[in-house]
Amino acid sequence: MHFGNKQKNLLTSIILMYLVFAPNMRNKPLPEPKSKKSVEVKKCESGESNSFPGKYALGEKEVEVKKCEGEERGSKLEKLCFEEIIEKQFSLHESMQVQDMYKLLCQAEFGSTHVISDVVYAQKYFEYEYNKTIPNEKEELLEQVSPDGKIYRINFGAYKARFGDAKKELLYNMFIESSREFKRSDSLEGLIEKWFEFKKINNQKNYFTNEEIAKFEHLINLYNFPLVHHSQEYEAKNRPAYRIVHINIVKKYLPQLFSDNVNDAKNHDIHHP
Repeated sequence: MHFGNKQKNLLTSIILMYLVFAPNMRNKPLPEPKSKKSVEVKKCESGESNSFPGKYALGEKEVEVKKCEGEERGSKLEKLCFEEIIEKQFSLHESMQVQDMYKLLCQAEFGSTHVISDVVYAQKYFEYEYNKTIPNEKEELLEQVSPDGKIYRINFGAYKARFGDAKKELLYNMFIESSREFKRSDSLEGLIEKWFEFKKINNQKNYFTNEEIAKFEHLINLYNFPLVHHSQEYEAKNRPAYRIVHINIVKKYLPQLFSDNVNDAKNHDIHHP
């Protein structure tokens, strides 16, 4: 199969990732977020004691870390907060690298707006990836990506196990419709703020060493926060196959996931609006 420039772009991205290990990479400080507003990082109620909430210095501004009121609890699809999203990613996926966390932050900020530049290619690759995916009943159907609860990954393996090939086109339509819901912006301010929030959490949880964080931070700053693929380690262990979707579109096509009715939740039919 020949995709021309698309393959070249993929190769370029892979080369950039290998530069993480380049010994002569120049050292540039990461710019502080320019926004004067307070960055709010929420941690949902979990019933456990938690020392993370509080106020922290972030450059010249103060970061306030609060606990969620928990108004989303009790629904079939519970909304997680920033720290919980990160915790869950480590619990679900083996061999998480800094690169994979950064990819998550890009998706949380931009959704899929920076991915669908060529609709024809997007559809062809979707078909290819979905067709080769093995159904996986143990995989989670939806993984929350953004702290506001609007952006999710919908996993092919879980979707295919539940709905098969007959609803493949519907999944693609969810992906395309979702792309129209995401904000379109060339500003990196939101992504930089999320990166600083993640670093604050990492200081508490020690997911990665300071050296690993600094090494990757120099790379993304050097190349002006590029979009990246999953790391080779993550790919080998998890074989990721998913698309980014907006919660409003998921609710439109899969309302049973949000129903408190047990029979609705077990319904395997997708709603056609």
